[in-house]
Amino acid sequence: MADPYTLLGLTPEASAADLKAAYHLQLRRFPAHSHPQEFQRIRAAYEQLRAAATQRGDPLQPGPLLQQLDAEALDALEARVRGSCRIDLATLLRLTL
Repeated sequence: MADPYTLLGLTPEASAADLKAAYHLQLRRFPAHSHPQEFQRIRAAYEQLRAAATQRGDPLQPGPLLQQLDAEALDALEARVRGSCRIDLATLLRLTL
């Protein structure tokens, strides 16, 4: 397979927006119904570059937000909140009802 950057007319420094624009430009030049082989090559190149952008953490590509919470910090925060929120049962019932 040819270099995907060359196929789409891009440089490796191209942004996600440039990639999308180049892909759509090539699709207008080579529509799927009249150029099926070129369309498949263009689509494969686009998917390859999009996957590479996702793997390197491109900020323009959506991805899952993963964060590990430190159990000690969470316990300390909970203790601090509980310590600052002193309320008795009678007051809680009065405020709730």
